[in-house]
Amino acid sequence: METLHIRPACLSDMSDIEKIYKEELKETRQEGRASALGTPYYQADKDFIQRYEAGETRYQVLVAEVGGKVVGYSRALHLLNCKKTPKTPIERAEAQTTIHKLGCLKAYRGQGVGTSLLQEMAQSAMQHGRKVMRISLPQGNPFAFYQKSGFSIVGEIPSKAATKRPLFLIEATPQQILAQENQTQKRVPSVPKKGLGYSLT
Repeated sequence: METLHIRPACLSDMSDIEKIYKEELKETRQEGRASALGTPYYQADKDFIQRYEAGETRYQVLVAEVGGKVVGYSRALHLLNCKKTPKTPIERAEAQTTIHKLGCLKAYRGQGVGTSLLQEMAQSAMQHGRKVMRISLPQGNPFAFYQKSGFSIVGEIPSKAATKRPLFLIEATPQQILAQENQTQKRVPSVPKKGLGYSLT
């Protein structure tokens, strides 16, 4: 079995990140699925990487490597406490981690890449003292993946375009996500700067 390594992204990974992003964008268009991904969307990863390297560790981009090849990546922001009082289930007062992106090359799906990235984000969220992890997305294959990982629906964001499906806001605690891990494989202790090793199953 090949070993999967998770590590913080660097600027030299941008070409690989762009490849993963464009493959997914092409797939969503071919299937006619609603996509919130704009053409320059992945370029925000560059800003996050630069902020992380400057010491702002709440901006996080991770990459997954197999045999030295980047096959997946994720982007998340560890938000600070919200000062206003929440009025709806979509608003939360406690500190949270917002998942902006989680993608994997099609040839490597179903081999634990997305799960390993999600679990490392959960570990980081705990280290930053965040109590909940959230993401908004339409129903479909990615939606089912998150549900299996412990996420549940907390709200709906109506689409302004009549042809697009609404987005569902889903969330899970870092502990719920890591609990799913215990049912699949034993975790290697986190070493954020040097990367992690996982066996593909």
